[in-house]
Amino acid sequence: SIAFATILTSASVLNGFRGILVDGAIGVYGHLIVFPSSEEETSIKDAGETLSKIKKLDGVEAASLRSHAFSMLKYEDKTVLPYRLYGIVPEQDSLVTDFENGIIEGKYLNSKNKKEIVLGLTDADILSEYEYDKKYPKIGDKLTINSFSTGKQEEYTIAGITDSKAIMGNIQVFVNKEDLDNF
Repeated sequence: SIAFATILTSASVLNGFRGILVDGAIGVYGHLIVFPSSEEETSIKDAGETLSKIKKLDGVEAASLRSHAFSMLKYEDKTVLPYRLYGIVPEQDSLVTDFENGIIEGKYLNSKNKKEIVLGLTDADILSEYEYDKKYPKIGDKLTINSFSTGKQEEYTIAGITDSKAIMGNIQVFVNKEDLDNF
């Protein structure tokens, strides 16, 4: 009877853990990710048209476009690299991910505010003086983003910090898609 209770408890714990992982992944990425058709392509041709087609599929409630680029972040005297920087359309992204609901400091992005950045919790901690000290950059402070692909350098204002409750979500950095596409 103790063995049965142990097995039942273990199965319950594992099922709960599985639920946390699945919910975390969906909260970070949504249910489906569409990539370019080959590894040589860096973007989806006619992404807006592709998005429109996806939205028309049965069962699709929402969809969002994202861009990404590798970059280096500099805050005060600390430089961290490489970072995968995500360009999002905030009003669309909040329909398919949980990042907006995870804001623990500041605010989420909106399409009207340019040159703002939202940091995942782990990234915010890494950019502070000491990692794992639970001290984060101040909302309203500036940080510099250096693009690996273009060599450009731009200053952004820290708008918010989000805790997605998932490892992958907390190591992501977000800016407006339009800003990233023009970077």
